[in-house]
Amino acid sequence: MKIIGTLIKTLIIAIIVLFAAFNMQPVDIKYFFNKPPIQVPLFVVILASFILGILITAFIAFVEKLKTNREISKLRKEKKELESEIVRLKNLPLTKELDKKG
Repeated sequence: MKIIGTLIKTLIIAIIVLFAAFNMQPVDIKYFFNKPPIQVPLFVVILASFILGILITAFIAFVEKLKTNREISKLRKEKKELESEIVRLKNLPLTKELDKKG
């Protein structure tokens, strides 16, 4: 199983290296209005965009997971309270309604 993992990692690294080799042409990046553009290789721009997208997606997923965990905690607490109320209601003494009527 380790061999398959190593092969997959090697394949991914080879694809990234080939991608970088084919996309070495420089591009101008203008990051502020009054600043002169900087030149970086195209693959750096693409990989940086890809990594930024992964980070933004991971952050959004993390926030959603926190919201979901908070909701689960709230529902578990509510369930526990309702279960204790059921136990309390089951243990109420029974009254004889027939004695009151007759």
